[in-house]
Amino acid sequence: MKKFKIWAIAGVMALFMAFSSANTVAVAEETNVVIGDEEWEKKSGSEPINLNNVTAKELIVESGSDSVLRINGGSIDTLSVVAPKIEKLGYEEIVKLLELGMDATEVADMYRNSLKEQAEANATMPTVSFVGDASVEEVVVSAGAVLNLAGGDVKEVVIKSDENPEMLTITIQNYDGKITVDQKKNSDGYGDLLTIKLKNSNPAEFNVLGEEKCSVFVEGDKVSELATVNVKGSSSLTLSANAKDVVVAEGAEKANVRIYSAVENVVVTADDSKVYLALSGKVENAKVEGDNVTFNYTGNVANKEITGTGSKIQFTVQITPEPTPRPTATPKPVEPEGTLVGNKDCSTPWWSAFSNSYNVKEGESQKITFWNYTSGKENYHNFLVILKDDAKAKEYAVLRADNWGWMNANAENVLADSQKQSNWNWDTYKTDMNGAKVEMTVINKGDTAEVKATITTKAGKSYYQNYVNIPISNGALDFCLTVEGGYLLVEEPKTDAPEVDTPETPAEPDIPAGTIIGLEDCTTPAWTAYSKEVVVPNGTSKTITFKNYTSGKENYHNFLVMLKDLAGGEYAVVRADNWGWGKGFDGIVTPESIWNWDTFRTDMNGATVEVTIANNGTTTDILVNITTADGKSYYQNYRGIVISNGDLKYCLTVEGGYLVIE
Repeated sequence: MKKFKIWAIAGVMALFMAFSSANTVAVAEETNVVIGDEEWEKKSGSEPINLNNVTAKELIVESGSDSVLRINGGSIDTLSVVAPKIEKLGYEEIVKLLELGMDATEVADMYRNSLKEQAEANATMPTVSFVGDASVEEVVVSAGAVLNLAGGDVKEVVIKSDENPEMLTITIQNYDGKITVDQKKNSDGYGDLLTIKLKNSNPAEFNVLGEEKCSVFVEGDKVSELATVNVKGSSSLTLSANAKDVVVAEGAEKANVRIYSAVENVVVTADDSKVYLALSGKVENAKVEGDNVTFNYTGNVANKEITGTGSKIQFTVQITPEPTPRPTATPKPVEPEGTLVGNKDCSTPWWSAFSNSYNVKEGESQKITFWNYTSGKENYHNFLVILKDDAKAKEYAVLRADNWGWMNANAENVLADSQKQSNWNWDTYKTDMNGAKVEMTVINKGDTAEVKATITTKAGKSYYQNYVNIPISNGALDFCLTVEGGYLLVEEPKTDAPEVDTPETPAEPDIPAGTIIGLEDCTTPAWTAYSKEVVVPNGTSKTITFKNYTSGKENYHNFLVMLKDLAGGEYAVVRADNWGWGKGFDGIVTPESIWNWDTFRTDMNGATVEVTIANNGTTTDILVNITTADGKSYYQNYRGIVISNGDLKYCLTVEGGYLVIE
């Protein structure tokens, strides 16, 4: 357990005369310190530190510890919970280091280490528990903590920013008094992000005094409810706890209030403010008195009244218009996973793409499953099977999907009708074959080979196709797949078949090696192509590098990053062109970038993109570095996306382009 530091500034000087003539006594390193007849006892292991019947003007508790402090009785004017001092690397410091010539990689490492230290400090929060009717005028909190106020008479809990505001989580248990939040922007101009969790608490008054860009998130359990919420500053407030009254008062211009809970009355008197009631929320009475107020709702508003000039209360699906239509999420396609053979835009040239080769021993068989995709322009724009000897010196036969084939590498030496069997419906053949599942078995009979396939279309229709009596030599048999005017997704056989060379060396790919996300002709529709999901544990970061290709038709024809919780709930989606949405993004995050919008569309085609996802515990940063094909450098950052405490996962998607992931 980390050290728990405690100082007391005495209200009654005589209590401390035996220890010091000064009015501050540090007891962090002591195991048993007596003040008068009372005792501060620090015990080992998980046992709490007990503070009994102390009278003090101020008690200061330093955070960054997972210890428990129990205050038993006594009278304290101010209890302060403060953050440990950690040197932070902010935006201005990063710029200065780069201007001084420090290597960008070293600066990035310093930034990640700074985030890690902050995350570790935020992850270890002290519990301050009141027992025995302790009397406290004010609890001032500027660091993460758990406050259990069941046994205390606490007049007010004040949550303030320290010198450098950051992401805070404060849990308040068993409290019915007054809570005030007073946030300040830090030296970089960014606001702090505060999450307040209410447990078995029904505060009579909750005041928000913070500055613009600061964000407050209030969560409540089933038994917690706020009486009156007063928004007096321009902070963004997200309310997920039930309340009787929410008042956006004069002086709170440009405040942004989002409600995800049940509220009896909402009254807006501030000008130029915004209120959004989510689908999960309910407001009994909504009254707008301020001017130019926007009250949007997707939830339930029973009664509405507007007196402010230029104000409106309206049903909508989003709080602010977007520069481009927001795509409607659709389920991921059911396209199976498998080894890609060919080009996914179905432009694969003849004899240019081959699967692995598989060996079939004499008297045995080998089964392979794959999915066939076709341009639909020609019957032969589908799969082919190549049979050859295991030394690859001789080609036995090439067999097409459309009941055609030849032997001995001679296209004029076609197979006889007796060697071909199928029940194709030629009227629907071209459409039947697109996305069809093919289960194929190759049989080695020593002197001859057979290829038998069962085909199941996407619509559920079934066909068969057999090739029999294909002459081979001395039981030596290998086979592979190829395709023309389409592509295949091959499910590799479970047997350990040795890989051998394809009949001829395939053509060099026209793109970098890597996992392809999307269609290579840059026609990828929204919400159809996704990378694998990667988990980012609390307090860590993950980096992914890829090349971005775009049609260049729209700014949003580029990559997107999706953040989710481990159950699949969406925190945020952010785009390459400085736009995003989601419960952890809306009204919270302002993108940072140095794009040249005059050349953006051409810059992004073929650009190398490095995305770092930094999980800070209650928020996540998405940091993007871009190097264009001609060597120009840009950056794009989305800082402070709000998440629930704990691990998260991310993935990439794309619209109007494609990605090649290293």
